[in-house]
Amino acid sequence: MGSCFLPKLDLAKLRSCITGSLLVCTTLILSCLPTDLQASGKDQVYRHIGPQDALILAGPDNSWLLHKNADRKLIPASTLKLVSALAVMDVLGRDYRFETHLYAGPKNAVTIKGFGDPLLISEIVTDMVAAIRRAARQHDLQIQRLYVDDTYFKKPIIIPGTAPSIQPYDAPVGAFCVNFNTVDYRIVNGSIRSAEPQTPLLPFAEQLIRRNSSRNADRIVLSHDNEAIAFYGAHLVAYFLTGGDGLANESLGLRSVDPATDTRLLVFRSPLVLTDLIQKMMAFSNNFIANQLVIAAGAARYGAPGTLEKAALLLNTYGRQTLGLTDFTIVEGSGISRRNRLTARSLLQVLAEFEPYRTLLRRQGTEYFKTGTLSGVSSRVGYLRRPAGGYYRFVIIMNSSEGSAVRVKRALGDYLKENHFP
Repeated sequence: MGSCFLPKLDLAKLRSCITGSLLVCTTLILSCLPTDLQASGKDQVYRHIGPQDALILAGPDNSWLLHKNADRKLIPASTLKLVSALAVMDVLGRDYRFETHLYAGPKNAVTIKGFGDPLLISEIVTDMVAAIRRAARQHDLQIQRLYVDDTYFKKPIIIPGTAPSIQPYDAPVGAFCVNFNTVDYRIVNGSIRSAEPQTPLLPFAEQLIRRNSSRNADRIVLSHDNEAIAFYGAHLVAYFLTGGDGLANESLGLRSVDPATDTRLLVFRSPLVLTDLIQKMMAFSNNFIANQLVIAAGAARYGAPGTLEKAALLLNTYGRQTLGLTDFTIVEGSGISRRNRLTARSLLQVLAEFEPYRTLLRRQGTEYFKTGTLSGVSSRVGYLRRPAGGYYRFVIIMNSSEGSAVRVKRALGDYLKENHFP
């Protein structure tokens, strides 16, 4: 009979061999998986943040859960509006109502003095006109001339980052402005018509449209050239005041209120308080409202006339003295200028101060947020409700050309779920 020799097994070497094989197999399997599944939730977030981007995610106790490039000064775009809202509320008060004053003068004239109300839309102008009629009856006044005093703001104020265009975000500011200094229209069978049922197409506006609009445009933005902003406001008030007949062009004009000859006829207060205006500003990211507010607040703090310099002084002083910010630059209040610079750390401090007003922001599920967009800039800041109570605060500033704040925000949500944060 033959015999078989079995060598003694080396168990240590066997275990080493098996372990090595498993590591090789695991590496091969992972290399075939999508990158998203290979990375941890934290890595998933960080891989979107380039050298020109910044991120902070903080817990309700102010502890930082994630952060990258927190002290890099970057362009915040419209997320700057949170700073503007806080500064304006600090000066004017959250329940402040803008006023428009009306004065009776010689020769049955009424002068409208504006103080920067950003939301004198047609519906509110009709309410103001009804109040003017009542006051005129009480004083036995037959209005034959209508003037505008728009001296509360310096003219013109050029907002850095704006340019002549038909876009509402390029609309100039002013002390007396109606309908955001824009006229919306449509052309039907060759005829120009108003695009808004509540706003008539005034002959004055039609002339501007024919003179200035391009063939495919559906809007013109008024300017201070030839006092178009003030005259359009005067024409609209006159139209509602006379029941559609208007006043002759020679009966409309600009003049400053003269205390020696003019007596106050009426103080018209906006039906909207400041927080209403801020909510609308945030909902539509309205640059016109933002800069109207900060210029009016600058005039209230430092004296008339309102200027861009006083508005910027207000914002920078508020940032340093109240918010405790140290490394930032603000040149206007809407975020449209690329010269504005804030760090993620600074914006996190802004969020902490703004948290009691978070419901003024847009809401999506459990998130209150504000976005900002310019060419090559995508930002998003806000609050994520915590199941156990309180809010996570996040700041995302993307200044990389391919950066997406939305993509980072999704990754933040995945990170929180993966780590079972309560």
